[in-house]
This record gives sequence, C-alpha cells and structure tokens, in this order.
Amino acid sequence: MTLAGPSPSALLGLSLMPATGDSEVADFHQIVAGLREHRPVAPVNFHGQTAFLLTRHADVLEGFRMEATFNLREMHKIATFPTMGENIMGMEGEQHRIHRELVSPPFRARPISEFLENI
Repeated sequence: MTLAGPSPSALLGLSLMPATGDSEVADFHQIVAGLREHRPVAPVNFHGQTAFLLTRHADVLEGFRMEATFNLREMHKIATFPTMGENIMGMEGEQHRIHRELVSPPFRARPISEFLENI
C-alpha cells in the first residue's frame, strides 16, 4: 500500500520547535491538514531528534490513554523541564490526577464565567 502525501524523509524537515534553531515551516497547518488525510502518524524533527506526530484527534486521545507506549514525561524532560522545572504536564497516573485536582477549580466553567463578567 502506498500512502499519498509527503514522503517520510521529506517530513523530517518539518520541525515542531522552530524557535530552537530548527528551520521554520511557513505552511505548517496546511501540511498537518494534508497529513491527517494520508498519514495519521508522521515522522518529524523535534529538538533535533526524530519523533512521530499523531495527526488525528482520536489518535492523540488514544495516545494519552496509553502512557506506557506514549510516555509524555520523556518528552517533557527534554522540552519543558529544563526551563520550567518538573510540572503537572510531565506527571503521570495518580500523581497527575492529584495535582490536576489541586489546580483545576479556578479553571472550571463557573469561576471562568464569573471572572469574565467582572472584566
């Protein structure tokens, strides 16, 4: 089976972190829209390494449910921990659930609505 769309080797020029010195892709959103149709998983450059971009929402949700296979903590060790320290984005399982419960209340619908009324 041959997939339409950009070849995997061409996609490695697609950088998800252009601010880190990787080349910027001007038509990023258009490229990703095309990938959704033909390549649900696409190899890309992320912090100078080959990574795999899930281009479909349902696949991303499934990936979040598969912590053992798609370990976000490893990505955050590279991408966010060096500048922000260890944080809720890189926590897993029960640790993530507990911290999420601590910070979530102000961001629920009612507090946000009340906040916006006072602006």
